[in-house]
Amino acid sequence: MAANTNLHKAKDTKNDEFYTQLTDVAKELMHYKAHFKDKIVLCNCDDPTWSAFWKYFHLNFAELGLKKLISTHYDREEATYKMEYTGGDDNDIEVGVKTPLEGNGDFRNQECLDLLDECDIVVTNPPFSLFREYVAILMDHEKNFLIIGNKNAITYKEFFPLLKGDEVWIGCTNVKEFLQPDGSIKKFGNIGWFTNLDVAKRHEKLILWKNYAPEEYPTYDNYNAINVNKVSEIPCDYCESWGVTDEELERLDASEWEVVRTTGDLHYIIPAKDTELRKMMSGQAAGYKEAIEKELGKAIYLEGAMGVPITFMDKYNPEQFKILNANDIRSNPETPAKEHGLIKDKDATITTYKNNLTGAAAEKTILTDRRAQLMQELSSERYCNGIIGVPITFLDKYSPEQFEIFGATESEGKGFSNGLWIEESRIAQPLVNKQRRYKRLFTRKIL
Repeated sequence: MAANTNLHKAKDTKNDEFYTQLTDVAKELMHYKAHFKDKIVLCNCDDPTWSAFWKYFHLNFAELGLKKLISTHYDREEATYKMEYTGGDDNDIEVGVKTPLEGNGDFRNQECLDLLDECDIVVTNPPFSLFREYVAILMDHEKNFLIIGNKNAITYKEFFPLLKGDEVWIGCTNVKEFLQPDGSIKKFGNIGWFTNLDVAKRHEKLILWKNYAPEEYPTYDNYNAINVNKVSEIPCDYCESWGVTDEELERLDASEWEVVRTTGDLHYIIPAKDTELRKMMSGQAAGYKEAIEKELGKAIYLEGAMGVPITFMDKYNPEQFKILNANDIRSNPETPAKEHGLIKDKDATITTYKNNLTGAAAEKTILTDRRAQLMQELSSERYCNGIIGVPITFLDKYSPEQFEIFGATESEGKGFSNGLWIEESRIAQPLVNKQRRYKRLFTRKIL
């Protein structure tokens, strides 16, 4: 908690002089070496005298196969300089061409923006207080980058869309300590790397082992998702699915549908692997949910139902017919309801629906109140969106092949939750039994 307090104080006082240690730079950069061959690297928030970034790239210039290294020094009030190195003596970190800058080295100055356009990859620790603006400039100039920042930045309104759109992701390590100009160590919490350089680690899938149980994964009071307190406890069987009863499950083609879990009296199902519906679902194609519900409705709806006069009861044989309901079968919702019993021939000898309509209307697909009711059920309380709320530390284990980032708790405005937030609550933080939880990312498994 004290570490996070230090970060907040730094933001409030605009004290941004925290120098990354060489060990932390080396630990992270070892994962990206293949990206740097024949590239120009810019460290645009780095005094070469102090910078561990300048030192790392200078010492490893030949090994990485760099084309050029550029570092810009910042001074709050005075004009300063840039350093450029193109090889020759990697071990002497003072070797390089020193050129005065017209301004103070602020990364927003035009001469520094020109250097940004010249480079291929930016690697640095930007000022905490200017992180949003810094990232915006990188994205505007379409640069590859590896930078240090507070992981809470994922909830910034300027930043979260980049994360959700898979334009930015978390790096491989965390940074817990920084050097200050006086040589002292300052500790922070929740600091790590952000990048758009691909790395093998982000494609390693998280091993899931725990089964979903409603009592262990409560639904938020104000978000339509379940809460997961620990990344290690993400349930393996909780995904977007549709609930069906025992009776409905018996009428489904087992080759077309797969049961992912059973909760209470409902079996939650998804389209089976390699089916067209599953492909639509996995690809998040437009209208996939409606298509699945339509096919599911067809599969579990009792076809062959027909309306008969109540005098049928005089002839009713329970071995031959099944009474379904009364007064809910109509070929057209505008047709007035009539008193009748509803039956289905168990031997499939009665297959036609007789109605009072004529002509083209009589040839239309039978529409019933029962089917409409079923479709409503499947799309409401019996539909599971599969979305879970996880701590932001989830990003350390996030694989885009395994999970879809769906949204985040409502920070600094509305819209991040992707429709999960219940506005009537008027509370942005996620609640479980009226108790506040820390910031959450919303994610769901990719099938």
